[in-house]
Amino acid sequence: MSEVLCPSCGALQRADSAFCTGCGATSVASKAEARERHVQERQKRKRLKAGLVAWGALLLLNGAFAFGLGAFDPVEGEALATGIMLVPILLVALPDRGARRQLSALGPLRDWLLVPLAVLGIWLFMSLYFFVLGGLGAETFNCAEDYQAAGLSLWGLPMLLTAIMPPLMEETFFRGVLQGRLEAFMSAKEALIVQAALFSVLHMAYLNFVSHFVLGLIFGLLRTRTGSLWPGILVHAIWNGMVLFGDWTVPA
Repeated sequence: MSEVLCPSCGALQRADSAFCTGCGATSVASKAEARERHVQERQKRKRLKAGLVAWGALLLLNGAFAFGLGAFDPVEGEALATGIMLVPILLVALPDRGARRQLSALGPLRDWLLVPLAVLGIWLFMSLYFFVLGGLGAETFNCAEDYQAAGLSLWGLPMLLTAIMPPLMEETFFRGVLQGRLEAFMSAKEALIVQAALFSVLHMAYLNFVSHFVLGLIFGLLRTRTGSLWPGILVHAIWNGMVLFGDWTVPA
């Protein structure tokens, strides 16, 4: 084992010692490791802060459009909102190695069997949830009305703005960026719950808070289980497409 001189008292000590046996001073290596840990923790805090700032920006933009879309044609407003909200997502997602890694990974093939199970589970839960809301007299939102009023084809802009762009954007941000950054400061279970709550709050629909919270949990579990965002993106896209198709074909 190599030996080095203590920088404080000059006594010989083992190179891997954390403290000098002569004077008790912290070794150079330990100080360097402590500085490195400090830098890493500071970087983690900055990354989490950036993620939460982006979430706040999305919430403000969503609120602004929710209350200001009266000045726009509904379809044009939806397209504009989607385009603008893409900006803060890209700003935090593109530099995020965890998000890029999960977007480049497909996960084990056997885990893709979870996709139909997740879709079935969501359908059963949502059917029961909205049956209860209907029984309580709550008015539900029809996401197809504005598109139909504009004379659009189901398989064009409506499907793009409902079943393609939102799943890609939301899964990349909430499960790819935010959930991973939260896991650096809390347990995986706590991060799963927090990101699901933030996901639900962003939609700004109090009647749907529980349903979107459950969706956030399912999408987050898919990301945790598979190590990839694509199963969650696919389930999210299928579900949004099913809702749009149902609202389009079934009278409100």
